Amino acid sequence: KYGDFSASNNSAAKKDVLSPFVNALRKNKLKVGLYYSLPDWSYEDYTEHTRKVTRYKIADEPKRWNRFIEYYQGQLKELKNQYNPDLWWFDGDWEHPPEAWESTKIRTSLLKGAPNTIINSRLTGQGDYQTPEIGVPVYRPEAKYWELCMTLNDSWGYQQTDNNYKTSQQVIDIFVDCISK
Repeated sequence: KYGDFSASNNSAAKKDVLSPFVNALRKNKLKVGLYYSLPDWSYEDYTEHTRKVTRYKIADEPKRWNRFIEYYQGQLKELKNQYNPDLWWFDGDWEHPPEAWESTKIRTSLLKGAPNTIINSRLTGQGDYQTPEIGVPVYRPEAKYWELCMTLNDSWGYQQTDNNYKTSQQVIDIFVDCISK
């Protein structure tokens, strides 16, 4: 209802691909985690259009920002009501401070009726574990719990021409290095 992100309407599949996957996980008593990008560069009321192009500043157009807040929080509410995930994996919080994202409000909302839900650290100041990115930390992160975010090649998203995959030995070395910390 918030936006036009619908596999049924806007993908080659022309059907809901997420619900059957979530249902299969639940049927097999597995936990469900959902990824959610806080920034939405495709949405006209989000402040940034790309990493280099800004549409507006929040202080200059607070009503526009509030429309975006309603939009993204509405999406989260829909996802919570439909899938009630065990884990929320947020991304992109660095573009605005926690107050702008209303991080505390979001955490409270997501945990309502589901107090054991886990939230990563990218809902600034509201996460249950840290998510260092790109390289294995030299020292163990300060947080009790953490995970490393790293690609298997050079791209965060699928890139047909990116075939620079890590070798099996590199993956094992990274895994052992993380476990040792």
